[in-house]
Amino acid sequence: MEADSLPMQSAPHDTLRYGLSSLKDEAAAAHPVQVLEQKYPQQQWDSKEKMLNSVYGGAFTARLQIERQILGRVQRPPGMQSSRLVISEHKVVVVQSKPRA
Repeated sequence: MEADSLPMQSAPHDTLRYGLSSLKDEAAAAHPVQVLEQKYPQQQWDSKEKMLNSVYGGAFTARLQIERQILGRVQRPPGMQSSRLVISEHKVVVVQSKPRA
């Protein structure tokens, strides 16, 4: 019955950011492939975590979860320089500024 009913609107819709909308559009079911794409990263993380738990034990996965929580926190708003080095999975980017003349 919940799938047939319209959702409650908890906050006003931001038309400038998201365009015109209606509750009817939000109540429409998402495409099955779209649902799978949204769940895929979390499923991959969960399966990797289970594998690491079976290989290295629970303490290792607990440490990874804590590190993920710490590194997931945003320290500064976008546009400001970060005080920590960001390391990507594939590459390390170091930007050096030119000295002023």
